[in-house]
Amino acid sequence: MTDLVRTGALETTVLEAAAGDVHAAGIPGIFAEVRVRDDVWRGAAGVADLVTRAPVTPGMRHRVGSISKTFVAAAVLQLVERRCRRSRRTDPQVSAEPRPRRPR
Repeated sequence: MTDLVRTGALETTVLEAAAGDVHAAGIPGIFAEVRVRDDVWRGAAGVADLVTRAPVTPGMRHRVGSISKTFVAAAVLQLVERRCRRSRRTDPQVSAEPRPRRPR
């Protein structure tokens, strides 16, 4: 099941197949959202509840738990990298690379 908000840069058939492959590999249910610029794809495969066999839908909400810390850390590091890159263009003294320490 997919929800195409807008297509263009996204290979929707590949994304649909990937979601189906994850489900076929033994995961009861999966839903995902992929964004490339203004293009958004939402897809789902499998079941949300093993007892009722209710299907997973693209718009489902789900708690991500501790894994979200990894995503937040990656986003913060990307922002720092972008800022350092921007600062280097305007100020050659600013660098993301650590400076070697001088011996005392």
